[in-house]
Amino acid sequence: MSAALKSAPIYFGSFLVTPQVFHQTPLTFALVNLKPILPGHVLVCPRRRIPRVADLTPAETSDLFLTTRRVGRMVERVYGGTSLNIAVQDGVDAGQSVPHVHTHIIPRKSRDLEHRGGADAVYEMLDGEEGNLRKGF
Repeated sequence: MSAALKSAPIYFGSFLVTPQVFHQTPLTFALVNLKPILPGHVLVCPRRRIPRVADLTPAETSDLFLTTRRVGRMVERVYGGTSLNIAVQDGVDAGQSVPHVHTHIIPRKSRDLEHRGGADAVYEMLDGEEGNLRKGF
């Protein structure tokens, strides 16, 4: 990776997130979610600030999902997960509050959300946490 790529400021929507970024490619970056639903909850975004999946170029689409796969494997291993939630909220009506395409990667374990409503509670929490994401920056 070039020095210019490493030193360029990185934005998630209008938020400068360079300090939270832990992985980058020329087209995408992965960052720590400051309001995680579960430990290891991270986001993967294209570098170009665009609001909808349909606006991605074919190269951006490929790199976004290849990076999501790579980062998902890593967080699953590091956090001892046995499964992953991978989610995209594509537009305001889908719960997206930051107008920048991104995938959520959440490592999961058996019964990890039992005390909070069960495995499917993650979807309600994702809507809530996504709505509060701005407060974390």
